[in-house]
Amino acid sequence: MDAQTLKAYSDHASRLIKSYTTMKPRRLYELLATFFHRQAPTLDVGCGSGRDLAFLQGSGFKIEGLDAVPEFVEHCHKTVPSVPVHLDRLPKLEKINDAAFANVLVSAVLTHIPADELKESVANLLRITSPGGRLIVANKKIRHKSDRDDWGRLQSTIEPWALILLFESLGAKKIFHEESIDDLRKDIIWDNFVFEKLT
Repeated sequence: MDAQTLKAYSDHASRLIKSYTTMKPRRLYELLATFFHRQAPTLDVGCGSGRDLAFLQGSGFKIEGLDAVPEFVEHCHKTVPSVPVHLDRLPKLEKINDAAFANVLVSAVLTHIPADELKESVANLLRITSPGGRLIVANKKIRHKSDRDDWGRLQSTIEPWALILLFESLGAKKIFHEESIDDLRKDIIWDNFVFEKLT
């Protein structure tokens, strides 16, 4: 996440926390239940308000969170105090050990990564994933003229074929891909991927 995007999230953190809490991503939760290894160490990269942390913990996963926005991390420490939440960010993920997680969730995160940092970001997502581990990646399809939204957040377009090729070139295989309409915002379409790290 670049500095301008990080500032936008910090400036609007309270509003976003309220918004995220009211949204229940039904399709994403179906994918988690279908593809993630049950009761295994799980990391939510870009955990935001902690909504998905609470869902995963309640579903029996050994969950940890990570976010680049200090306000989000502080909120998670208060609302899900039993879940470790790290202040860290892509592309490096400096606080996360190699092969530490069997499941990695990356929802609405890669769109905020500058193009020249995408390969390093994916390499580190795979580095922290154990062999045979799975990554669920959800990317919002961007349909606007600018590469930044009204708040100044970076909104990179990542073509599905390009992301699949990148993950596979770095040691993973695609086991699922779909387009999905957002449950609450019918004008928004998501690309949902499931990758498995090769052993």
